[in-house]
Amino acid sequence: MTKAWGTVKEVSEHFGISKQRVLVLLKKGVFGKCKQLDTPRGMCWLIPKPFARRELVNGVHTGAKEIRNVELQKR
Repeated sequence: MTKAWGTVKEVSEHFGISKQRVLVLLKKGVFGKCKQLDTPRGMCWLIPKPFARRELVNGVHTGAKEIRNVELQKR
């Protein structure tokens, strides 16, 4: 069975957050079991698809798109 993987850039575009923020969340384990691949151009993170953000202990992290949708629904 082949598992689909995405890059940091794809995740940042999906959630509407910066690539730096993706890396911070990645190191906190928010995206599940990710892999770091050594390529000729340097290290590359692979994030499993479908992209899903797990909540941290403090429960602060939700997707940026979800936050915008809630704000629009309040209007």
